[in-house]
Amino acid sequence: MRRIHRTVVLFVVSFGIVLGASLASAQAPTKLDHGASTTWFGHVPLMVAIDRGYFKEAGLDVELRPIVKSTDRMLVLTQGGVQWTNTGVLSTIVEMAKGNDSFYWFANVDDSPGAEGLVVQPAIDGIKNLKGKKIAVTLASGAEITLYYLLKEAGLSLSDVRIVPMAANEMVAAFANKNIDAYCVWEPAFTDGQKAVPGSRVLATDKDTPIYRKFKTASAPDVVVIRKDLVDKHPETAKKLIGAYFKGVKFTKENPREAAVSADKWFKRGTDWVEAGIRKFSYFDATQQREHVDELLGTIEMVIAWAHDTKNIETKPDPRKWLRRDLVPAQ
Repeated sequence: MRRIHRTVVLFVVSFGIVLGASLASAQAPTKLDHGASTTWFGHVPLMVAIDRGYFKEAGLDVELRPIVKSTDRMLVLTQGGVQWTNTGVLSTIVEMAKGNDSFYWFANVDDSPGAEGLVVQPAIDGIKNLKGKKIAVTLASGAEITLYYLLKEAGLSLSDVRIVPMAANEMVAAFANKNIDAYCVWEPAFTDGQKAVPGSRVLATDKDTPIYRKFKTASAPDVVVIRKDLVDKHPETAKKLIGAYFKGVKFTKENPREAAVSADKWFKRGTDWVEAGIRKFSYFDATQQREHVDELLGTIEMVIAWAHDTKNIETKPDPRKWLRRDLVPAQ
């Protein structure tokens, strides 16, 4: 009898441990880190939401994980290193084309046509004169698309120049040291490189591409992406997270000076400089998302066509299959 009693006790204790572990694993996570660049004004709303405590008010702990390249942000998100990110749409298209179903996208909160362009050394006076020259660009980015179309309209192709794959934060030094003849990139490196080399010039921007002429957007705007398992398993947590984020978007849009104070804790270049950058951007709050995303889908379809034509992807995905409009809070 004692042996049976001990067996029952051990079973109950063991069952309690397993049940407790199962309940713990089922609990909604509160640590929800975001992959972002600390040099891109499109990430200011996240910085504002963190600094002003909007996530904490929702009972969440969100940390900005610095990841410069969009492709790297998507890689880390897919691997579970971050739970969500704001990233260039081309990087998500590449993953969609692979059949990667580990994420959803639900919004575009920033755009900045004119904040990305082609800068050349002083001796180069036209795009046609770039034939055989070294041009730095971040691959699988909007800047690569911009460069492609700028060259094409000048009668050149990517194969006519020497492409130097490079992260945005490395281009200014390479340009100043004359290691490259030109670069195509977004802010702030776009302007920083011009200041680093007196006499350098901007030959064109993303406003000179067919994408801008047709849709009035940057070549490959950002989209906000979140892990599918977080949304599917913990929908209320995901909605709280996104609601707090959109508070940051709204505040940035309405209070650029105060937003700059928050964001400079990451940029570290002075409030006036950050504010000037914020004012060059357009930010889209929750009330604008439905109409804005409808318009953005046109740009995305054109980017998909470009990626397919240039062999960056083998199949054309339908971005609507990954779109979750319902995650945006009703306001």
